[in-house]
Amino acid sequence: MNQIHSRIDTKDVIAACVVLSSVALELALRELYYRMFAELPRLLLLALIWIGMLLALSFLGRRVDPARHRLVGRVAVFIALAVWFDLVGDVAIAWLAGVSGGHRTLVHGAVFAVFVAGAWYALRADAKRWSACRRALSATAFLFVASQPVIAALSAPTISWPQAHGGPSGARDVTVFLLLDELNASAAGPVVEALAKAGRGVTMKSLQPVGDGTAKVVPAMFTGRRFPDAKPCGLQTVCSGAQVLDFSKVVASRPDVDVVGFYEPYCAMRGLRSCAHFSPSSPAFDVARWRCAALRRSALLAAWAGTDADKQCAELGGVTWLSVVTGVEEAIARAPVWRDGGFLFAHVPLPHPPGEGQGALASHYAANLGRAVRLVDRIAARAAREPDRRYTIVVFSDHPLRSAVWCGSSQYRQNGCPLPPHLVDTKVPLIVAGEVPKAFATVSENIDVFRLAD
Repeated sequence: MNQIHSRIDTKDVIAACVVLSSVALELALRELYYRMFAELPRLLLLALIWIGMLLALSFLGRRVDPARHRLVGRVAVFIALAVWFDLVGDVAIAWLAGVSGGHRTLVHGAVFAVFVAGAWYALRADAKRWSACRRALSATAFLFVASQPVIAALSAPTISWPQAHGGPSGARDVTVFLLLDELNASAAGPVVEALAKAGRGVTMKSLQPVGDGTAKVVPAMFTGRRFPDAKPCGLQTVCSGAQVLDFSKVVASRPDVDVVGFYEPYCAMRGLRSCAHFSPSSPAFDVARWRCAALRRSALLAAWAGTDADKQCAELGGVTWLSVVTGVEEAIARAPVWRDGGFLFAHVPLPHPPGEGQGALASHYAANLGRAVRLVDRIAARAAREPDRRYTIVVFSDHPLRSAVWCGSSQYRQNGCPLPPHLVDTKVPLIVAGEVPKAFATVSENIDVFRLAD
């Protein structure tokens, strides 16, 4: 660093590091919110870029003509800004796309043009103008990220959940809301059949999903507001434009609420009787999982590694994912609701791929659906064994099977894609076993599923 300081403007180095630190903060927020270890590869890549930039500045500071030191420092700042736009700027891009009527390609082109023009201007600017630009750019990049948790904490509303509609309930009545992740409406027939075994009567309809991913749908379900550009903006907070959901400001509306889930920070909610949250095991010291993460993110590396590596990673991914499934299933079985009555919400990572072994996407989805049906069957069996106890079981989903996501992955790209017609759907199911709430008839999107809670 002393060599950099002596040859290249120290303030340029500091500005580049400030921008990269904001990227690190953003990725850390996402990782700590979802706890899926999906951001660790990006954090590693960021660290390599950061170290590489400092080494390059040190080398160039000794080798290039001193007259060009000014340009080298400024280029470093714009390289850091390019990394920021690639890993953090998606929120700004999404907002601009919304303002422009959804023309993302146009927005990307405009942002790129502005970025190039700004870089050209900065490289030619005198020292005074560049100093002002440098301060503005680095401060804006950092404050954009660092201010999010503060703004979100101040603007997040307190939410009483589940919404209470004053329906009669007994002390030992059981209400179960089961979110089966990525369940197509067209694939819900076996779930209906399993629920029918409870002997309570079953009603089903298809709903329009309010978003194309869990991150967009679950916050909408809890708030009744849309989150089209959802992203973590705090350790328990998700934002989409002006919409904010802070799970620590969600308060149980009754004293007998149990929650089991993954992905979203459900256990930050207050007043829960019990809560269990599951994440994949840490890959920190698992070389194979790091290798597979690299192959998933690079088509070039995946092609170089060959199909055998894809198969090995598929097996490893299936084992890792299904360990989360097992944890959720076991926590559901242990929930106090079965003994003491009350309300249970469970977000289940089924029939969400991947599956066990090296099967194609269709076979993995079928196997995971079968496991989901067996879970529903066990819940229905409990209801059947207690005919005098009031049971209401609501099964729903966040979004259908995402063909674009899974067929773009190295695991399934050449293994079962494109999807067979029976796996392509745009709707999700809403299934009720037991007494059908009055709101059932008016629910058309899954944003409103919690209106069915008594």
